[in-house]
Amino acid sequence: GHIKADNFQALKLAIFFHDYVMEKKEDDVAQSAAYVCNLFFNTKLATQVADLIMATEHLQATSSMTNDMQIIHDLDFAILGDRMNYGHYAINLRREYADYSEKDYAKGRTEFLQNLLFRPRLFVNDAFAAMFEQDARANIEQETAYWAKF
Repeated sequence: GHIKADNFQALKLAIFFHDYVMEKKEDDVAQSAAYVCNLFFNTKLATQVADLIMATEHLQATSSMTNDMQIIHDLDFAILGDRMNYGHYAINLRREYADYSEKDYAKGRTEFLQNLLFRPRLFVNDAFAAMFEQDARANIEQETAYWAKF
C-alpha cells in the first residue's frame, strides 16, 4: 500500500503539536488544537492543523475523515501494533497516571482497550492496517489480560 499526504505541511505540524498540552485532562487534544490556532498567522493552515490534531482524539467516525486525518489517526495508533516497544509504551503510560491506584487505572485502561477491540478496524488506511492491525490486536488483548488481575 501507498501512503501519501495531501497537505504535508499541515500534517507535519499536526504531528509535532498534537501532544503539546499533556495535562491528563479530557480536553488535552482540544487544548493543543486551540494552541495551534493562536500560534499561526495563516488561519487557513492553523485550521487545517487543528482539524488534524482533533483526529488524534479517535472519537470521530473514520468514514468522515480526510486522507490526512486518516494518516495522523493511524500514526497515533501505530505504537499499538509495535511488537518491540508496546511494553515500554504501556509502562510509560502507567507511570504518567501514577496518581491513580492500580485498581482505578486497571478499570479505566481496560475500558479503553476493550472499546478499541470492539472496533471492526483500528487502522483506517489499508497500508497501516496491513502493517499493524494484527499485532495491535494481539498487544491489546495481552494488556487487557494483564489488567484483569486487579
